[in-house]
Amino acid sequence: KDVTTIVFSYIGYTNLEKPILSLVVDASMAVEGKQLEELVVTAGAIKREKSSVVSQVNTIKSDDFAKSSSDVFSAIQSKTPGVRITSASGAPGSTKRIVLGGETSFLGGNNALIVVDGVPVNNQVSNGRQNSSGNFVDFGNRGNDYNPDDIESVTILRGPAAVAQYGSRGTNGVVMITTKSGKSSGKNDKKFNVSINTGVTFDRAYLQIKRQDKFGQGYDNSPDPIENFSWGPAFDGVVRPWTPPVTTSNGTITQLIRPYSAVKDQLQDAFNLGLTFKNGLAIEGSSDKYSYYFSYGNISNTGIFPNTFYKRHSFTANATANFNEKLSSSVRVQYSKINQRAILGAGSTNFGGHYQSLLQQAVNIPLNELRDYNSIYHDFIGYYGGYTANPYYLMNNINNNNNVDNLLASAELVFKPIEYVTLTGRVGNNFSLSEVEQQNPKYSYVPKSGQSATDIGGYSFEPEKRNQMNAEFIGSYNREVVKNFKLGVTGGFRYTGNSSKRILSYTQGGLVVPGFYNLSNSVGTPVTENEVNEQRLLGVYGTVTFGYKNMLFAEYTATNEWSSTLPEGKRGFFYQAGGLSFILTEALKKKTEWFSYMKLRFNVGTQGKDALAYRLNTVYNANPVYDDYSDGNLQVIFPVIGLNGSNVSGFTLGNRIGNPDLKPEITLEYEAGADVSILKEYLNLEYTFRHRTSKNLVVDISTPASSGYRVQSKNVGKIRNISHEFLARISVLKNIKNVNWDLTYQFSKYQNKVLKVSDESDELALNTGGVQIVAKEGLPFGTFKATDFVRTPEGKIVVNAQGVPVESSDYSYFGSYIPKFTMGLGSVFSWKGLSFGVQFDIKQGGTFYSGTKSATDFNGTSLSSLVNNREPYIFPNSVQDLNGGIGTPLYVENTTATTNLYSIVGSLPESQNLINASYIKLREASVSYTFDKKFFKKVPLSAITISVIGTNLKFWLPKENVFADPESNSFGNNGDVQGLEFGSTPQTRSVGFDVKLKF
Repeated sequence: KDVTTIVFSYIGYTNLEKPILSLVVDASMAVEGKQLEELVVTAGAIKREKSSVVSQVNTIKSDDFAKSSSDVFSAIQSKTPGVRITSASGAPGSTKRIVLGGETSFLGGNNALIVVDGVPVNNQVSNGRQNSSGNFVDFGNRGNDYNPDDIESVTILRGPAAVAQYGSRGTNGVVMITTKSGKSSGKNDKKFNVSINTGVTFDRAYLQIKRQDKFGQGYDNSPDPIENFSWGPAFDGVVRPWTPPVTTSNGTITQLIRPYSAVKDQLQDAFNLGLTFKNGLAIEGSSDKYSYYFSYGNISNTGIFPNTFYKRHSFTANATANFNEKLSSSVRVQYSKINQRAILGAGSTNFGGHYQSLLQQAVNIPLNELRDYNSIYHDFIGYYGGYTANPYYLMNNINNNNNVDNLLASAELVFKPIEYVTLTGRVGNNFSLSEVEQQNPKYSYVPKSGQSATDIGGYSFEPEKRNQMNAEFIGSYNREVVKNFKLGVTGGFRYTGNSSKRILSYTQGGLVVPGFYNLSNSVGTPVTENEVNEQRLLGVYGTVTFGYKNMLFAEYTATNEWSSTLPEGKRGFFYQAGGLSFILTEALKKKTEWFSYMKLRFNVGTQGKDALAYRLNTVYNANPVYDDYSDGNLQVIFPVIGLNGSNVSGFTLGNRIGNPDLKPEITLEYEAGADVSILKEYLNLEYTFRHRTSKNLVVDISTPASSGYRVQSKNVGKIRNISHEFLARISVLKNIKNVNWDLTYQFSKYQNKVLKVSDESDELALNTGGVQIVAKEGLPFGTFKATDFVRTPEGKIVVNAQGVPVESSDYSYFGSYIPKFTMGLGSVFSWKGLSFGVQFDIKQGGTFYSGTKSATDFNGTSLSSLVNNREPYIFPNSVQDLNGGIGTPLYVENTTATTNLYSIVGSLPESQNLINASYIKLREASVSYTFDKKFFKKVPLSAITISVIGTNLKFWLPKENVFADPESNSFGNNGDVQGLEFGSTPQTRSVGFDVKLKF
């Protein structure tokens, strides 16, 4: 009765005292300027207070993941600065490329290291190849296999101080994935929860191509029912044959007819409606002594192409136990089973990939009718093209199957023998087995065009085992040595062993019996390739941290590694990193609710990357195949049968000279930044400047032909990256009458320059072909090199006597695939149980090569083929050389109108197929409603959430790009040959719903 005041207190809010004047006391607590410290996951899966970390650390929590994503990388796309995530195509499970900051290596790879619960995992790509055709097939990479519903958070680590503990593997940055563990929220707190989710999305091909609808089947303005070109006469609606004449079983000659006009939605209707089903079950529980999390999830997708699918089953089992105050342990297991049938991608077959075969059709062909490829009008004999076989036959008869088992298992033991000392031992193993089986049909026919079409058929079987063993021991000592002074000392040892074994067996010379896919059905002796790779890496490191009054922090890490890919006696290499962070608001004691936090951070250091495997010695190739290059026929195939009937094997030296003096690639990096919270923490800002110079880059140097070799690897390259990264989190409305509105904006600007390639050359080609991607001194990495028009010094285009532009025999340099900047904008608006979210992804600059443009210009279906409505015209800004290119040119204004538009549009230099890769994408929009427990008191449910989700709802592309998604890459995303699009699977525009139940 003597109490006159009541005190309100809660973590994260300032204490509030109110006088007791009545039975009802109204109180409103203010957010405390110094809230409970945010913990972030750092190297070694160690959680630290974010204020003490001297480098940039960004965390995306599971609540912020894209709601409809089937893999973790899609879930975090455009969510945080400095992270470039691209997908090879719109096919489910397609390869993802994750680059943090910028490219730092020519040949050593630039993908970030993926770490799951402290264990580095294998994120390599499974690629298939039709051995009789050479087409690329994208089976994705293993990082796609983890179920996003099992993930608690993803943390992005960059900067030398942040990744030093991961050694050379962390040179490209680290993506730390932390899975759910069912951990309890406090002592004596027990919980048991069950959650179920189910959902379905409807997927439609989101085509970026816009095609002409004025001219149809034929060539040179003449109709031709056996031609796939759309260079025929203008549409007039008159009923005409659109198939070649065929002879029926009773001897009647017949053709299909239809009005001569463009087919509305021709390409769109050629695709199937894809369906993706997602289901999941999770059980978690905990007490103060233990916790566990078990889950099962599955995804089943039927693709937008016939005969394609992607299925994944995921199992997770995580458990932790606190035996006493000194000893605890955890065991984590993730297993995924994937079964997929992928489409045929770009390559060298007669007909190209599946999407390419659709693009080859004239715009007046009703593609849906071709689905009956057994019809006499649409089968091999009735179909009209020698290089445009019925696309539905290809889709249903070329099979690319992959079965994957991916297992990640880890165990951790933590022992605290005395106060301030922690000993941690962790082992983890990532094992994957993939079995790629590819079937290519055998056929031979003479279509109506008269041009023979033949495929000898083929079959291949390629099992591959990959195993990555990780072991780590960490000892740490942390305490306040004197008042206000904290000291931390950490030492560690790590071991990584990588091994892979691949056996590729394929038919030689084609199939004997069509449709029987077995190695025993090979015309010649089947070929077997056996590839074994092994690599070991040992490392020791030590870290010292220092903290003063929670306002000044310092950190220093030294690392020494030994790699089996470096020369014996020189396998060790040393690098170090250090940094400072300073909490200005703590030092100035000026913290207010309007200016609550400001942190300055700086770190600098070196990072080493060991050499590529098997570059030290010259190696032999077993059982080579020798060609007679005069006619291309195979002459000698080892093993051969000797006189006594036994096999005689052969060996030949490889085309690469070993280099016993290879050394690590070294990157020197500076990072500086600031983190600020103002306006009652309604506005939180982060800025980071990053400068990286990488030297000793491995470059393949061409050797004289007289040496008998082609290349040798040397450490001579050098590259520089500069980036500016900015992140803003804005709470526009914060719990105002149950209304919350949060905005997130991220921006990254990139500057890249190749400083040196080698002493022998200023250029390194990353691929071959008509358009190349190169590392060229003085230009950004990934610059395109291609042929162009012959131009005058003033830039005018030179044409020949017929008014057709002349293509230069020399190559020129154009833009790089690296963008100038990227942005992301997200918004989440909620009121009570209702929530609405959107996410935009923006890229400005960069270049990509469009094979779709090249193909549709060639066959006359592109909008650009309508130049001057196909009437004779004078090529703009053009001149003629009266000397015909001989001697000193004599240029005069061109007055000759060309009459053959195909000779201009259909055979442009490759430079004209390079397109601005900018875009704005509405990645996701979602509406969800959570029903509270009060709605179902008699049912053991704690919550029901129903969501409607749309992905890839709208793309805004540059005016010049009416062809393809600039993110597409027809040859996967594992390497650095990027920006090449040859008819990749289109992205899908998807709409669906999801239901989550919590018990």
